[in-house]
Amino acid sequence: MIAVPLSNVSQHLSLLKAQSLVQTRKDGQTVYYSLADRRIIEACTLIRSVLLDKMKSAARSRRRSTPVRGGRHLSRRWIPSRAKQKEGTSRVWQGLTQEAAQTGLQR
Repeated sequence: MIAVPLSNVSQHLSLLKAQSLVQTRKDGQTVYYSLADRRIIEACTLIRSVLLDKMKSAARSRRRSTPVRGGRHLSRRWIPSRAKQKEGTSRVWQGLTQEAAQTGLQR
């Protein structure tokens, strides 16, 4: 069962039936609902897939970027790991200044 009041479910099913998206079949006092067209499942699956891809992309984007002054973001690829900070600091600084120059940021 679902954790939604029966009145809400009934109203939604009524709207779906009015648009011929679901069919009904009665068996005594029980009413069975089914989809009128199997393509509805395909459409819902496609929409779900698009939304999941967008959520994954947004999560990856949040993990990859680090906010800096002025609301601009620089990629974490320019931030060295602690083990490589000493040896790669000048290389990282060059990368940051190059990216800042390309995006219009100044020191």
